[in-house]
Amino acid sequence: MTIDKGKILLFFIFIIISSIMWLLTSLEEIYTTQLKIPIKITGYDQNKFIKSGNIFNLSITINGYGYDIVKYSLKNKLSILQINLNNIKLYPLKSRDTNNFYFLTKDLSLQISAQIDPNLKILNISPDTIFLTFSQLISKHIPIKPNIHITYAKQYINKNPIQIEPNKTLAQGPSYIIDSLSYIPTKKIEINNLSYSIKEKIPLKPPNNVKVIPKYTTLIIEVEQYTEARLTIPIKIINLPAKYNLLLFPDKINVRFNVGIENYKKIQAKHFTAVVDYKDIEKLPGDKLPVKIIHKPNNIYSFSYFPYSVEYILEEKQ
Repeated sequence: MTIDKGKILLFFIFIIISSIMWLLTSLEEIYTTQLKIPIKITGYDQNKFIKSGNIFNLSITINGYGYDIVKYSLKNKLSILQINLNNIKLYPLKSRDTNNFYFLTKDLSLQISAQIDPNLKILNISPDTIFLTFSQLISKHIPIKPNIHITYAKQYINKNPIQIEPNKTLAQGPSYIIDSLSYIPTKKIEINNLSYSIKEKIPLKPPNNVKVIPKYTTLIIEVEQYTEARLTIPIKIINLPAKYNLLLFPDKINVRFNVGIENYKKIQAKHFTAVVDYKDIEKLPGDKLPVKIIHKPNNIYSFSYFPYSVEYILEEKQ
């Protein structure tokens, strides 16, 4: 059996032409359908904020020619319609309520029709009511809190406390959010095996609907290499009445600490003050007195000492 390719081609051309004619005829008919349309509320006091957000989704039943419906669907399906509150009536939810309002979506017909296609007739809009709760926008200076996790390379540590500059930011947002904030965090930063100093800008991470000025802070981390040091410190006696002698056993303690290499030779026994207090004899039972460190350098780390208490003999002077 011989297949006539010319006849097959002619058949498909006929089918295509018929389909086009059918489609054109169909588009000239009137249809009723539903459109899902997002709207954005504008035209309200810029010193206020809508708690639920200013974008709402509507389901709109329209009536019109098929080609107008297709034209809108192809061109504007993803567009957001702008609804100006100045052109519709707002109703307070309660008498004298200045924060809670509602409006009827049927009042949006003119604004929506002008933006989709005036040839499409709007039959129904759902939901029929939209509720708006406004909150006043306020500004407040709020501390910045670095969200940083650091591990240091072996025998490295902070030379000074971690700093951020500036340490506060001006936050603007709804009062119910701003009043609840005790700090604004930075973006989470992880630094591993740190062995060098850092000075770099990091972004802030405010909550949704909050703007901050500035949007960045500068993180300052100074590190140094350290070594272990040991010293022997004499114990001083305080609050001892003049009529007594107090003998301590031992009369010195051994201290151990880490210190930056550049300060290793600068730290001496005179920079520490270890004491026992005569008043503890009456307060504490037993034959030992606790040793207290009342002064030590600020630039040392992992400080410890031994012994924590010493034996004593109390003698009255002759």
